Amino acid sequence: MKKIIPILLVLAMLIGCGSTNDITSKAQTITAEPTQATVVEAPDIVLDAVAKSNSDELKGDASILLSDEEIVISGEGATAQGSVVTISAAGEYTISGTLSNGQIIVDTDSSEKVKLVLNGVDITCQDAPPIYIINAQKKVVIELANDSINMVEDGAVYSDVSEDAPSAAIFSKEDLDIDGSGTLYVTGNYSKGIYSKDDLSIEGGTIIVSSVDDGIRGKDSIEMSGGTVTINAGADGFRTSNETDQEKGYIIISGGELYITAGQDGIQAVTDCTISNATISISCGGGSENSSQKSEDWGSWGGGKGGKGGYQSNTVSTSDATSAKGIKATGSLSILSGKISIDSSDDAIHSNDTITISGGEIFILSGDDGVHADANVIINAGVLTIDKSYEGIEALSIDILGGSISVVASDDGINAAGGNDGSSMGGRPGQNNFASSDSGLVTISGGEIVLSASGDGLDSNGNIVQTDGSVVVYGPTNSGNGPLDYNGSYTLTGGSLLAVGASGMAQKVSNCSQGQLAVTLNANAGSSIEIYNESGENILSFTTPKSMQCLVCSTPSIVAGQSYTLVLDGQQLGEITAQ
Repeated sequence: MKKIIPILLVLAMLIGCGSTNDITSKAQTITAEPTQATVVEAPDIVLDAVAKSNSDELKGDASILLSDEEIVISGEGATAQGSVVTISAAGEYTISGTLSNGQIIVDTDSSEKVKLVLNGVDITCQDAPPIYIINAQKKVVIELANDSINMVEDGAVYSDVSEDAPSAAIFSKEDLDIDGSGTLYVTGNYSKGIYSKDDLSIEGGTIIVSSVDDGIRGKDSIEMSGGTVTINAGADGFRTSNETDQEKGYIIISGGELYITAGQDGIQAVTDCTISNATISISCGGGSENSSQKSEDWGSWGGGKGGKGGYQSNTVSTSDATSAKGIKATGSLSILSGKISIDSSDDAIHSNDTITISGGEIFILSGDDGVHADANVIINAGVLTIDKSYEGIEALSIDILGGSISVVASDDGINAAGGNDGSSMGGRPGQNNFASSDSGLVTISGGEIVLSASGDGLDSNGNIVQTDGSVVVYGPTNSGNGPLDYNGSYTLTGGSLLAVGASGMAQKVSNCSQGQLAVTLNANAGSSIEIYNESGENILSFTTPKSMQCLVCSTPSIVAGQSYTLVLDGQQLGEITAQ
């Protein structure tokens, strides 16, 4: 991913004249360049690794030495028939060696857990899962032995193709935990890489998955608290699929490193998704270069087995809907902390319900929306950098309480209940319809926001309410859109606002309890604009990165009824009376 190009603006706000209550206690600084999110780069992967064991890791109730000539089992609980090992009792089994066409099967009625310690295995199975967990009363743990390298690969055709047949190189019908400090390479040539039909937990290890379909799937849930996971998947990277139980289908990532390249969604939770304390990099659907504005085939995903192809509406709740979103949840989606980079052809962060961002650093390149929620987007804190998008942040209601937000959009920067409105910069397959568009609401009570939009900058099909925070809008250069666009009202009682752009559809703040300046002027990109108060103090100075025909500005240091002098490229244009 490329790093964001800083917006070319130097803006300083000094305290002007007026009463103490209007100025001193509420003085604001318009922040022109918010802190930018760190870009997470995916590591290089060694693809020619060979199996490696650690002789110090020969612990457990039994050891299994794999070989095409003879499988040697020491201890109780496991048997071998040909090239197939069946574990039928609880316990800990240390496994090493090579099978060119064989299996490890777990099939036990024991009430205790089974632990498979992989210590330098290289298992290939041509027509079935190399590791197949059929039955276990308690969860099965795969532990990657310290300093070991393990390899598991299946063939492109399975002998059992029935509806409930296994479909992954590591396939479990029971709860599955993966832990340890070794390395595991999984190649899913048939379909998926790792698949648990129940709950899947990843607590440690280095896991590299390559698959023609989903990379890692836990039907009921996925919880990741540690380890380093790298996925290259033809379909979804990291997903759940239980749609029948609202208590299931969730994803919780609370630590570790996750790197995903996916033909479809990067992370998909069929219910809720929560992310904290993790480092995540996602590239999906061919990346933002395969955007709705550039590719006639945009939305025709489905490279993995079973991919449906064709665009599916954002409001389709089924987990089988084909899309290429970075992080997608049908329920609520919460980002609490961590570092996340997303390069997606579809929405980067998407929820059919509510998105809450309470911290972390998020860097986005999107071919469609940067952040989209069908219901609400709530931003409390963190650094959110959307360096490329069709619409930056879109939802029925958008509530910004804090954080540092930077948006570059080819249509609207922030849009409440829009997406299919008349000001859109041309239709695209992914545009969204809201059931009650007139009730859109943008609320800003904190944070530092910089928007650079070719469509409307700050847009609500309902109302905008600002009580605090810093907002800078570099709006459109075409007259069919405006820096500010609202159907109801814009009420400003605190904070600071600077909005510049085309004047054809220009609006100012409709209800402003502090002074505002609204003026039309013609300025080319690169022009300097200065404003001085009656005392000759400079209260506004910036260089516009775009051509502009209008300016709206409000801060506590601007006093209604007082006169201000406008200077363009060193030439005085005249006086403006604050409203």
